[in-house]
Amino acid sequence: SGKTKSNGNSNSNSDDKEENTHTSRNHTNYHPHHYHRFGPERHILFHAESLGLKLARTADGLIRILSVTPYRPLSGDEDAYRVGTVREGDVVRSVAGVDLRFPIEKSVWKLVVGLMKVSPRPLEMVVAQELEVEEVLELEEGVKEWESRN
Repeated sequence: SGKTKSNGNSNSNSDDKEENTHTSRNHTNYHPHHYHRFGPERHILFHAESLGLKLARTADGLIRILSVTPYRPLSGDEDAYRVGTVREGDVVRSVAGVDLRFPIEKSVWKLVVGLMKVSPRPLEMVVAQELEVEEVLELEEGVKEWESRN
């Protein structure tokens, strides 16, 4: 019928922003063609049973921190109940060794909640700030500039 259909060949230099702003599966190695939606990961240790956080699995399947109870160290307390910086709006990347860097189903979220409750302390959680669209676009422009020089 004479119509040609684009197959989205991954070898082409596409300007499709949706394609270029996906979450990369490789979070540790930088490659100019991988764009991250998240800032650097931060490790948090929780020594107390209560995490002092309100967490939620959002519609996109990621776990976000909705609120953080301010840290108030007790005088003479050798083990702070939370070591590390966690902020409202952070995205949980892993907890107790379980990788949560990809969207999860509601049933998996229920298991993760149970795991956080029964895991021995200290409990390790990895979080990262979600980058704004403007930040991702700035990264994209910087990569294009870098590529044009090389």
